[in-house]
Amino acid sequence: MRRQTNHARVAYVKTNARVFGAATAAWLLGAAILLGIFWIFGWKWMIPVAIGAITVGYAWFLTALLNATDGTWLRRQGASAEELTSQALRRLRRDGWQTIDAVEFDGHDIDHVVVGPGGVWAIETKTSMVPMKMRADGIDLYGGDPCLQARQAARKIGLLLRSGGVELGVGAAVVLWGPGAPTLEGGVVELPSAAGPVLVFEGTRLRSNLKRFTRGELPLSDATAAVEMITSFVARRDRYQRSHHQSDKAPWKGVAAG
Repeated sequence: MRRQTNHARVAYVKTNARVFGAATAAWLLGAAILLGIFWIFGWKWMIPVAIGAITVGYAWFLTALLNATDGTWLRRQGASAEELTSQALRRLRRDGWQTIDAVEFDGHDIDHVVVGPGGVWAIETKTSMVPMKMRADGIDLYGGDPCLQARQAARKIGLLLRSGGVELGVGAAVVLWGPGAPTLEGGVVELPSAAGPVLVFEGTRLRSNLKRFTRGELPLSDATAAVEMITSFVARRDRYQRSHHQSDKAPWKGVAAG
């Protein structure tokens, strides 16, 4: 998500180059007037300090302007939450697990896949500023039920593995971040959704509940084959996107996993 968001911001800046050029010119004009005043009144010792403040201030001004106008704020919040989840999941590495982030299918971006002794898991990360509503079988959140999305992600990973001759059940999990995330007893709950059980984690307590992924037993040969298939799929996708130079516009249809 971070890469897609950055691409969207670059495209926005290019489209509105005149607006940002005018804002920069106005900022420089104001800076020149301020420095001129310091020079006229003999406050030359303040000029280096003022130049530093003007430079830092311009960086803050430009960032605030972009955040307010380019429409990527929510996606940037989502990208930050995904990075927090990924950092926590990588603590499983010492127990023989591997984490693969951003496994993209056509029309579906799976935030994380973890493979290890406890099995294969497809994990969705969500963040919200407004309260999320927990149901007995899911979560009410703008953009759809993340539990359903996690089950769909697990299905796609299962189909990908099956296409290479690896028959494995794939677990589904959701990690919730942000002020709107609910407080869960123990930091984790299992919801029996209609599409299958989903583990829901409170993001701030994910690290203390990583053991919930280790309840199964997956042979090393199956785990190795699963990791190789998923990483190979991601590598093919990345090569495809680089060859088109526009990853946000070029659809990726590397596997019929719908």
